[in-house]
Amino acid sequence: MWGLAVETVAGFIGAHAAASAAHEHEFGFLGHSLAGLVGGALSGTFLQSAAITIVTGSGSQNPPTTVELASYMR
Repeated sequence: MWGLAVETVAGFIGAHAAASAAHEHEFGFLGHSLAGLVGGALSGTFLQSAAITIVTGSGSQNPPTTVELASYMR
């Protein structure tokens, strides 16, 4: 849960940083905040689960099983 919280906050900060760099896309403070929070939480969840199944603790590749591949396709 700690990693999810960090990734959500990072998404919030990243959304506001991107909004300040790209002035042509204005969603307002609430829109940027919501997009950042959702984007950070979703990407953190999916990237962490993918990283755990793809790479082992030593850094070598861990090929996914058929069951793991099926769960990603849902």
